[in-house]
Amino acid sequence: MKTMIGVSATDEVVLDDRGVESRILPRNLALIAWDYYRKGTPMLLGHDYNNLIGWNQIFGIHIEPGIVRNLVSTKLVENNREFQLIVKKFNQFYNQKIKDNEEKIGELKNLIQNSLNNHEKPYAQECVYFFEPGLTNRVFPNLDNKYDKDGLVSLNELEPLDLGIYKIGKLCIFAHRFFRRSFHILNGINLPFLFQLKKISESIDNIKIRIDPDMVGLASTVAMYHEREYWWGPFFEDNLNSIKPGETKYVVGSQKSFTSLIRTDFNWQSKKDKNNFEAEELYIDPPSIKPPLDKIDYYGCRYVHSIFSENLKEVHFDGAVRLYTKDQLTKRINSNLSKAGRKTNYIKLWRLDGELAIPKWKRLLSDYYRDNYLVGEYLGGKDEVLETYKLEKNESSNGILNKDYFPKLQLLISFHPWEYNITQERKIVSIHPLNQNINENFLNILDKNKVPYEISSKLGINREYKEQIRVPLIIHDQIDTSKLVYRTFEVIKEFLSNIKSNEIVKIFGLSISHKINNDEIRLSILGDINIIDEFLNNKIFELKFNKEDFLEWIDKISEYLNENYPKKKGFSDLIPKLNIQGIL
Repeated sequence: MKTMIGVSATDEVVLDDRGVESRILPRNLALIAWDYYRKGTPMLLGHDYNNLIGWNQIFGIHIEPGIVRNLVSTKLVENNREFQLIVKKFNQFYNQKIKDNEEKIGELKNLIQNSLNNHEKPYAQECVYFFEPGLTNRVFPNLDNKYDKDGLVSLNELEPLDLGIYKIGKLCIFAHRFFRRSFHILNGINLPFLFQLKKISESIDNIKIRIDPDMVGLASTVAMYHEREYWWGPFFEDNLNSIKPGETKYVVGSQKSFTSLIRTDFNWQSKKDKNNFEAEELYIDPPSIKPPLDKIDYYGCRYVHSIFSENLKEVHFDGAVRLYTKDQLTKRINSNLSKAGRKTNYIKLWRLDGELAIPKWKRLLSDYYRDNYLVGEYLGGKDEVLETYKLEKNESSNGILNKDYFPKLQLLISFHPWEYNITQERKIVSIHPLNQNINENFLNILDKNKVPYEISSKLGINREYKEQIRVPLIIHDQIDTSKLVYRTFEVIKEFLSNIKSNEIVKIFGLSISHKINNDEIRLSILGDINIIDEFLNNKIFELKFNKEDFLEWIDKISEYLNENYPKKKGFSDLIPKLNIQGIL
């Protein structure tokens, strides 16, 4: 398998799909790494469980002025044998997830026992829920009275627990799974679209959606997760004059899609005092619809239709999924949207009727077609965030990694299983190409201070000062760890004081590790030698030796760096050099 190091999350302030500012605290980023470095999580292309491509291992955090990053090691499959291994790992991962929720699954089963046909399957995603064909209407037979002729229910008739999840007593029902990416039951629901629909419902009463017929959950377990990716939609102009009447095909070009999308067809026509619009996206290998309808495999493509009155006071807008057999899909790909006919199986998902401003109409269309950038192109959207990003990229070494980028002070904290038997209180080892040698003067100071240590046989001795000095990893015994680490840092500070006066050394690095619970915590520090000296002698730098205090210490260190040193601009060339061993 091919291994890559990347960033899975940061503590930067972001806007979610609801326009709410949020920030993950550095301690929480560290906690995620700490709790999951042994387990790992599935690597999905485009957040799609249909596209399992590898395995993620979150192993630590990188701290520098202005930003904290969660670091992840990703193994990407390169052949079918490796893919089968990852599938096995995923099954173990999800089976454990179900096992962890056994008590709540049992509680849900007791509540709906009489409606189950013994073919139910438990899941634990946004909440604990069961999937079984026809389950929703068996549990809630009165829902039938709320459906219109298209099988939709008014949003006014539903009590929202969260976007796409609606409460009925102790239970909950869901927006149809066709609102999910690739229609897969494990994939996240289309939150940006449902949020826009909810906002519009504040001014338009006549909005309806389709409820999933096969899913019922336990309301008390709802905990939505949000995908952090940039699909919130471009900025749109207010007028429709920029859109030319007629049929248009937008084809996927050099910019690759996360899906098998090949094109999106648009048709805009004016008839009397009405403007008619329809759009449909087409795939080479679209998501299959399971369970199959009429014992035939169908494949789904998202479709919309809208009618505008001339004064824009009356807008009809609905979205659906068109279902095709393989033969039908081939014929559809080779035909125009206007001549595709209306005989296709058609499942309507949502509808609104009322006065709707054009920018909101465009935004709703764009968000319904989440992951399809062709829609924004057709609507003439201006992606201001992307343009700003490109400008900053051009200003920073034309997008090439900036060789001048170097934080004055940075820390890398990583988590590893404890696997050492130390006989001399501390062991100095080399686990990184830049730390193959240890400076003789540092060893002399250890000896002078009668600090016990043992040296890995792979380490060489360096008798000369160079522009950069890195002290190899010093691992501390688990007995009286705080005292041992304190003494180590006293020696490091004395060593620093000696080499500072030499004025040859510009960059200094060190790495130490100690045990908390059954985990080895590695702390690696690198930066300007004067700033490292100042940092180690500051009261803020007092290492903690239990989990809760250590996590709190991480928050304080991040805050200290942010307050005392400027955040560097440009693209860091440090990220490709980070490694799963946790050594800078």
